[in-house]
Amino acid sequence: MNNQKLALEIAQALTERGLREFCVCPGARNSPLVALLLRLPGIRLFHHFEERAAAFFALGRIKATHQPVAVVTTSGTAVGELLPATMEAYYAGLPLVLLTADRPRRFRGSGAPQTAEQPGIFGIYAERCFDLAADEGHGRGMALSEWSGKAPLHINACFDEPLLDRSAEAEIPNFRVLPQNEDRSPKPHESNFDKIREDLKEFLNRSKNPIAVVSALPVIDRKAVRSFLLATGLPAYFEAPSGLREDTELAAQRIHVSDGLGERARGQNYPIDGVVRIGGVPTFRYWRDLEASELPVFSLSREPFSGLSGRKIQAVPIGDVLKGFQATKKGLNPGAFLNRDRDIFTALESALQKYPRSEPALFRALSEIMQSSARLFLGNSLPIREWDLAATFERGVSSVGASRGLNGIDGQISTFLGFCDPLRENWAVIGDLTTLYDLSAPWIVSQLAPETRATLVVVNNRGGKIFSRMFPQQPEFQNPHALEFSKWAALWNLPYERWEAIQPSVSPSSSPLRVVELTPDAEQTDRFWQEMQPLWKN
Repeated sequence: MNNQKLALEIAQALTERGLREFCVCPGARNSPLVALLLRLPGIRLFHHFEERAAAFFALGRIKATHQPVAVVTTSGTAVGELLPATMEAYYAGLPLVLLTADRPRRFRGSGAPQTAEQPGIFGIYAERCFDLAADEGHGRGMALSEWSGKAPLHINACFDEPLLDRSAEAEIPNFRVLPQNEDRSPKPHESNFDKIREDLKEFLNRSKNPIAVVSALPVIDRKAVRSFLLATGLPAYFEAPSGLREDTELAAQRIHVSDGLGERARGQNYPIDGVVRIGGVPTFRYWRDLEASELPVFSLSREPFSGLSGRKIQAVPIGDVLKGFQATKKGLNPGAFLNRDRDIFTALESALQKYPRSEPALFRALSEIMQSSARLFLGNSLPIREWDLAATFERGVSSVGASRGLNGIDGQISTFLGFCDPLRENWAVIGDLTTLYDLSAPWIVSQLAPETRATLVVVNNRGGKIFSRMFPQQPEFQNPHALEFSKWAALWNLPYERWEAIQPSVSPSSSPLRVVELTPDAEQTDRFWQEMQPLWKN
């Protein structure tokens, strides 16, 4: 039957590109795909009832496995639910495969039930879109070699009725699963690495007072980045997903506190006149302030996004470029600037002790109880900023993830659950409003490896407190509430604890996931920020 043949050809093409995991949201229209996937050898299925959460869970699996993952939906509005995760995947450079079932093409534009114009629905956020029909030569025209594997792929499969032919289910002829570690992705175009290195040298030579900003980095790039920074002596600010924030070799060059960075540099006779950005698009305040300046920026990133309007960059393999970089330390003189940074950090340490139930102090205490081998997922907005500010530098967790492609707060719990490693301790720290965005996420918990041990820390500060400092006279921006999360945990049969202080306990063995509701003291938090604010710029 044509439906089964098309489904088989799609599955074969995807497995040949390395797919081994499919997040399936079953329905009538995608039954030819679902029925086939249930019978294929060598693949893993995750079953979801809700497409939005399934797609974000797939993003977490991509982050964990470094392999493409597909989400399989039925037709109509189910397809639209994939858009938020697809946007995130596009800006994060993640190979999310959108495998959507559709009604036959003759229904398009008719307003027939569960019929929408699905081809092209994801716009620029899908690198390729293949619109396939079971009655038109099966998978003809699906050239996956044209997909880079570094952005979302959309395969739209039109199935006609009868959807299933039970007589065709006896065997799966000619299906083969190739070794996953064989790289079948298209090779990138050769870049002129020597030219990039020379441009970087020239940039550094023109800059009297440069700094480096290091954001999300894959593990394979970190050694080369460390060597580059040591060779140049650049003062550097490290965001947690860089994996270098706590690096002891780089401690002498580390900028501890980013708040008021530009003002402090001018005041300490190190006016920053050039920024070398390495890794993903940074998210801290100083980077955003560059938007209003003409400060030169040299970017080295695996994604083609400058993070600043009007500036373009070339995506490059960072480690390969920096591996051949020859440099000697130039005559930089950031001593007073770095000393002032350490003075502010000392004051920060004092404030953390003075206000032990403030949000930043709780983040510090939380960072001190995590095992160095742990995997950590940081939610957007306040959690990632307060972690970078307050987490200990004495040691770090081995793997830090975050959804920073688009900086949205949707789907964070689902992504964390996909990110979890059953061989490690897993932690997520997210906000209360972020939790409310993803209440269906625990559906997947029962399908995680039984040995998984994960702790979801929900920082309940009664609303979006990041806006309290931006719009102090307009509490409506904060979406204040009096909700708490014990009953939500009970709905999903999850162990629940409420912490006013950090407890050095481990996740119980009764469930792969426990929920910890962390309740900071609002007054202490306000006092902490009031005390630190004047120091940022002095």
